[in-house]
Amino acid sequence: MALDRESWARSWSSGTGATPADVAAMYHQNGVRRETNTGLVSDGPKGMTAFAEMFFAAVPDAVCEARTWLQTGDVVAIEWTWSGTHTGDLEGWPATGKRFTLEGCNITQLQDGLIVDERSYWDWESLRRQG
Repeated sequence: MALDRESWARSWSSGTGATPADVAAMYHQNGVRRETNTGLVSDGPKGMTAFAEMFFAAVPDAVCEARTWLQTGDVVAIEWTWSGTHTGDLEGWPATGKRFTLEGCNITQLQDGLIVDERSYWDWESLRRQG
């Protein structure tokens, strides 16, 4: 799988049919993803499958847009918008049943075309205010 702007966004869009397996397929066997604001760490495809299952269950109609994709060698900065309806618990945020939009960015290191290290930054408080 060649990781690019469209495939990354499509993999995070449960509302258009993506599955947790699509998310996990982007990650290297030794890959690590860190949620900088919550401290959640997901290791490898197995950890990413669990992470995506939680997100997709909480927001089954989610659509992700990669607004900016800046790549230099194996380092990618991705500015994104993720939106949907909050129907399940999401990292300690009880379901609200309301639509929301979240903006953030990820800094990603690739190895062999797969994500080996990723740090995700987003504004938790702005998300909670929408709910």
